[in-house]
Amino acid sequence: MNYRNRALLDLAKDQPCMHCGIEDGTVVAAHSNQSKHGKGMSIKAHDNFITFLCAKCHRELDQGSRWNYRDWE
Repeated sequence: MNYRNRALLDLAKDQPCMHCGIEDGTVVAAHSNQSKHGKGMSIKAHDNFITFLCAKCHRELDQGSRWNYRDWE
């Protein structure tokens, strides 16, 4: 069972994006996509493996091709 903590996820509210620095109201807690952090098929990683990302950076992390896991280690 993966670690879940709503209070930890809620910390993203009103924070700047940790990648680009934008403060546009779209920043959320973005989970790691690495299996070593608990990610699995249709299962998010543990909540302690998050970063605060705006919608644009979150989309690039999850679906883009410019970044890979080495960009986040």
